[in-house]
Amino acid sequence: MTLITPLILFLKNSRSVRKALTPGLISSIIMSVLFILVRKVPPVCKHMPSFEGNECTFDWREVEIGMFLLSIIVIKNRASVSAEQMITSTLMYTKLASAVLFYRLDPRFAIGYCLLCVCK
Repeated sequence: MTLITPLILFLKNSRSVRKALTPGLISSIIMSVLFILVRKVPPVCKHMPSFEGNECTFDWREVEIGMFLLSIIVIKNRASVSAEQMITSTLMYTKLASAVLFYRLDPRFAIGYCLLCVCK
């Protein structure tokens, strides 16, 4: 039921969702999930550095940073006024956590990621 209700609300409000999906929001969503894609997509993750020897899985520190990100998002979004404000703050904190995670892999990746975030 928890998966069906948001889907029904999304389909019911599809016109307003289409208006809200701007190119800036779409690029922010892509930048927010970029680290997960880099770490989990097999052709790319084979060439990425790893800490525990298994290239295509998250190490313990990356999981800790993800859990910390989730707790920060929950705490900061309690006082959000609108859904748009909640989405933008969530994307901002996710991009910040992704920059930290890319820095853990290699500082050059973090610099490139931050340049992409600024140029978008």
